[in-house]
Amino acid sequence: MAVAIPAEWWHLAVSLAIGLLIGLERERSGHRSLGVRTLGVAGLVGGAAAALSPYAVAGALVAAGVMAFATYGRPGHEDPGATTEIALVAVVALGALAWSQPSLAVGGAIAVALLLWAKGPLHRFARELVSDDDVKDALVFFVAAFVVLPLLPDTETGPYGVLNPQRIWLLVVLLTATGWAGYVATRWLGARRGLAITGFAGGFVSSAATTGAMARRARDPVVHREALGAAVLSSVTTLILLAAIGGYVNPDVLGRLAPSLVLAGAALLVESAALILSGRGRPDHGPDEEVARPFALGPAVVLALVLTGALLLGRWGAAVLGDA
Repeated sequence: MAVAIPAEWWHLAVSLAIGLLIGLERERSGHRSLGVRTLGVAGLVGGAAAALSPYAVAGALVAAGVMAFATYGRPGHEDPGATTEIALVAVVALGALAWSQPSLAVGGAIAVALLLWAKGPLHRFARELVSDDDVKDALVFFVAAFVVLPLLPDTETGPYGVLNPQRIWLLVVLLTATGWAGYVATRWLGARRGLAITGFAGGFVSSAATTGAMARRARDPVVHREALGAAVLSSVTTLILLAAIGGYVNPDVLGRLAPSLVLAGAALLVESAALILSGRGRPDHGPDEEVARPFALGPAVVLALVLTGALLLGRWGAAVLGDA
């Protein structure tokens, strides 16, 4: 006979697990005062406070903040930053969130643990791989993506309803984001690995945007062939998506498409590998090697308008000549 465990117990268990996860990472990193036991109890306190009232949660957060401040100011504090102390407050908040939304709380805890664990790579990225121009470009991108995009109307206007301002600008953002991701990956992982990963992963978001971004990167002679290979890889992603959709909608259709999908995928993979491996960029592409900065709204806007024009032409052809 199965024993039914109350949902409240599960939520408290999630709160405790969140604290233990982050506490384990902190203790493994060498922090003595805030480790597994302290952060485990902090997560449980957050869950229990949420079970009582919102006022109890507020009190628990204030208490965690006071404790974090006291720990930070203690003589012999070795960590010049306040990451662990902020993690204490985050554990209490996530423990409280686990009472009502455990899945969201677990996702947040994993994100916090990854940020804490990746201290070395993140510091190296910020101090060695990112320049002042990169920071400026990132700020412009965030304005374009999170300020301008939400303000544009999501309405279909113009001939055949193709001119949707928000969708057109979304394509601009995707083009810019893909180019930026390829630039960062190139500086961090090297031209071959960085652009290859960007091309393959970017195809799942938008194969057209990835191809456009890689075409612009291909203007840089240092990574010309690697960028072309990455563009080809985005087409491999399109074939994977086509196979997944076909198999979900109708397995018989996937069976008919399978030979051509396999042959096309193999041909594209061979072509992409030949381009990437024959490129001039070193596999250990580092911050001292010149890499053309990819960020520019102008070319992205032009390409987005070209793709919109192609869509308009297709709609016009369908209206005049028929769908077939």
